Amino acid sequence: MCIYLDKAIVPLVHPHWQLSTVSLPVLVSMDLTAVAGLSSQWIPSYLPSLQHLTLRRLSVAFTHLPLPQLTSLELHDLDFRSRDLASLLDVLKTCTSLQRFVFADTEDMPFNVSSVAAGYRVSLPHIRRSCITAASADTSSLLAHVLLAKQTHLLLYPNDFLEPRDWSDRIPVLHTFLLRDTAYWPAMKDVTHIMVWWDECDLTVCADRADTEFWESHPWRSLDLINMNSVVDELSPPPPPALVIKHIKISWPHPIAGPLLSVVKELGDFFPASAKTLVLRGIAEDIPKQIWAETLAKFPAIEHFEIVAEEDAMCAFPLALRPTSSGFLAFVCGSSCCDTK
Repeated sequence: MCIYLDKAIVPLVHPHWQLSTVSLPVLVSMDLTAVAGLSSQWIPSYLPSLQHLTLRRLSVAFTHLPLPQLTSLELHDLDFRSRDLASLLDVLKTCTSLQRFVFADTEDMPFNVSSVAAGYRVSLPHIRRSCITAASADTSSLLAHVLLAKQTHLLLYPNDFLEPRDWSDRIPVLHTFLLRDTAYWPAMKDVTHIMVWWDECDLTVCADRADTEFWESHPWRSLDLINMNSVVDELSPPPPPALVIKHIKISWPHPIAGPLLSVVKELGDFFPASAKTLVLRGIAEDIPKQIWAETLAKFPAIEHFEIVAEEDAMCAFPLALRPTSSGFLAFVCGSSCCDTK
């Protein structure tokens, strides 16, 4: 069942129709979209078969919802009381059967985290897919208080980004929303494949802990592929990588290599040194020899290092390579591929 209530119809139906009095014993899925401020008390109170619930732009009161039986929950731009993160965590704690969770929030005001203890985490052991679209600070706050399963596919869409005041400034990208403490997603410490894609105003980071069809198909090599949106869509085959990060708004005074450089510098802070595959795509001319050398040093177990870039953007990379006693690094200019032998 899908219900949409806009500004024109709400004043007309509100005095006469109370959806909460309706009994829907066999309803399995419900999608309710309403004008901001409408209370979720309108939702039927007797929904014994409900498994999939989507709420958009509601003033939420969760006390009467059948949360324990839900397997899928989507919350879009809800009106939480005082922006209290504890309220959202209470909802997740009650969803003991949840396998899919989508949270989308465009509010500028950050979560109120004062009522949540620093070490408090809600365990979500059955989650298979989780997607968070929110400001970087809110994404970080939510991740700090959940415990996902290793098998969870995690999609993060931080929707804000501050540009540096000066081109010489280097500001963090991943550090604005990711946590070094991997308790929120234990699979992070087992990641073996990493990809960073920077295309003008679009930044994508993917990671996996297994060889999947995504990595075997090498989508980043396609010259016809403009960005990774269609490839990492959770509904499109093949399944996306276990971790997908996309900035849906990113501003940079020189939209060429700045974010790629910043992310390359941060990779070692979040991904394990045991990673075996590293793929970078984008104009890399801003990445100096020192950063290339430091990046390679942070991932000593790398077996496949691939760079998709213009030839003239790769001048500094070969200078960072050094022969080792156990083997060598092969480098090919242009769409470049480096394999440790």
